[in-house]
Amino acid sequence: MLKLSVIEREEHTGRGRPRLGVTVKPKLGLPARNHAQVVYETLRGRLDFTKGDESINSERPRCSPYPPGATAVRGRLAEWAPPGRARAEEAGQAMTAKRSRSHAIGVASDRNLALELVRVTEGAAIAAARLMGRNAKEEADQAAVDAMRQRLAHVDMDGVVVIGEGEKDEAPMLYIGEHVGNGNPPRVDVAVDPIDGTTLVARGLPGGIATVALSDRGTLYATHCAYMEKLIVGPRAAGVIDITDTVRDNLRRIARAEGRDVEDLTVVVLDRPRHEALLRDIRATGARVKLITDGDVAAGLMAAMEERTGIDVLMGIGGAPEGVLTACAIKAIGGGMQARLAPQSEAERLTAADEGKDPGVVLQLDDLCAGENVFFAATGITDGELLEGVRFAGSTARTQSVVMRSWTGTVRYIDAIHNMTRLRALAASGRARMRPVASELLVAPTGGRRLRSGIKGGAA
Repeated sequence: MLKLSVIEREEHTGRGRPRLGVTVKPKLGLPARNHAQVVYETLRGRLDFTKGDESINSERPRCSPYPPGATAVRGRLAEWAPPGRARAEEAGQAMTAKRSRSHAIGVASDRNLALELVRVTEGAAIAAARLMGRNAKEEADQAAVDAMRQRLAHVDMDGVVVIGEGEKDEAPMLYIGEHVGNGNPPRVDVAVDPIDGTTLVARGLPGGIATVALSDRGTLYATHCAYMEKLIVGPRAAGVIDITDTVRDNLRRIARAEGRDVEDLTVVVLDRPRHEALLRDIRATGARVKLITDGDVAAGLMAAMEERTGIDVLMGIGGAPEGVLTACAIKAIGGGMQARLAPQSEAERLTAADEGKDPGVVLQLDDLCAGENVFFAATGITDGELLEGVRFAGSTARTQSVVMRSWTGTVRYIDAIHNMTRLRALAASGRARMRPVASELLVAPTGGRRLRSGIKGGAA
């Protein structure tokens, strides 16, 4: 059993963080050899130091047959540690792999990264909201990307973008394969969608959100296919869905699991010509339908959080990257999700074949997001059924966000008030961790004066 403690000092390790050490408690019955093994493994696991317990020299555990004292531990440490640098590196790698297999991001008592991620989505939402309804899709998306990337650089993680804005040649920032975070552990996959529903934001319509998710490294589903068929429900119906079955039978089982009639269910579907047959099948059962023009991730969240939104099921074909991002949230909520790739062109079919992926294979939730400790955060940009949008009032901006963590199953809603005047002052003085980006300055007509109307930097 390890007693972990963070020791903050002016002198850092050179990696932008405080020194991290452990005290291995000796009174729990650890023999000296086992005690030494724990000490060795913590050092090989990249902790900075170990501290001897104050009583290690005074007494031994009553149940231990081994002699007391730090000398015995040191002797056993020398005896246990594999000789040679190669053996030592091998042991360190083995311990890292063991931690990755068991629980890569951390244990239940470590920090909740979702609470750091919410600052990322808040910044992106505030940046994009300044362009709401101005029919400037590209500008709004770029503003959100700039703000999100800037804030991700300060999150304590070693992240690689798996779901991003596109390939490196197509997206200058937050591209697939880009490293984000400050480089410290944990090692994670990152999925981002700076604006889910770019058209909604550009036209000032409800439902635009900014989202980001993290999962253990190597656990997020990766594909270059653009489209994916999805079936998403809340926790009560998680075990009864089958994407290969008919719409009618699925809705009957879902209704039974929810304790309602099929006619009471509401199914959310993207309003696309490809869904004409699907809509006929849904309506034939008597279920209600909610059509949306955009906002794939938000729609999936609404289906899994039926008690908050009144939406019970998501059906149909949407974006594949959005599907993986949604899966992170569904895992945290405890809902159910199945999917399969749905190529819409010959080029996409060839892409799936090149990746060795069969569009007919059903992807379960764990196929899309296999991590045990998944973090998800979203902030409303425009008002929607899931989250309120950003509201500006004088020198403040109000945001509403939802943050989730799969390990604990906790879902938090966060209402925040951002003092923009103070944030600008901090940024100007250099005391803010994050500075405003170049595109922060917007023009607002106010009696002939040109004003700064927004900030995308700051320490909110």
